[in-house]
Amino acid sequence: MLRKYGIHVVKLLEPDIPDEELRKQREVVGLERGCVGDLVRDIIVDLFSIFQLEDLKNFFTIEDEFNKHVEANVKKLKESIVVDKFKHVIEDIRRGGELLDYYDPEKKRCKRYKYLFYGEHVYKGSIEGGKVILKTSYSSSTLNYTEFFAFLAPQMFLGLAYIRPASPREFIWLCTLGWES
Repeated sequence: MLRKYGIHVVKLLEPDIPDEELRKQREVVGLERGCVGDLVRDIIVDLFSIFQLEDLKNFFTIEDEFNKHVEANVKKLKESIVVDKFKHVIEDIRRGGELLDYYDPEKKRCKRYKYLFYGEHVYKGSIEGGKVILKTSYSSSTLNYTEFFAFLAPQMFLGLAYIRPASPREFIWLCTLGWES
């Protein structure tokens, strides 16, 4: 039914394992690039970015809508993700760099780094067997494919994480941290 309205959900990634049934169970699905749903998502990300421009606040009374969205969903994330089970995943993601989206619970502020979605992507990953290798210009971490995507799935559903294939075994990604502490 969604296809009727231009929203196409397709397979984005899958583990590089020989068992076809397991591969199918663990595939990551999402919006097809260029479909109506994907374009709407891009517009929302652009709007969130505009509302975070500090200079705009000199001319208009605006609120940070992305930050409001994060605040509204922090409790849902804490309820849906067993943080202790994913401590090693979080540590490996944090090791990746300082440009992740971070939510500061004390300041109740989250900064979105929009350029990561469109320009040079700092956060890259690859799939080798049942593993995910996260790469930045200065570090690399290897994680279990299933654990990595189990951690990201609730964030992706809420629009707080992003995965996009670059090739069948490579992807670009971003997630929001800070809410889990």
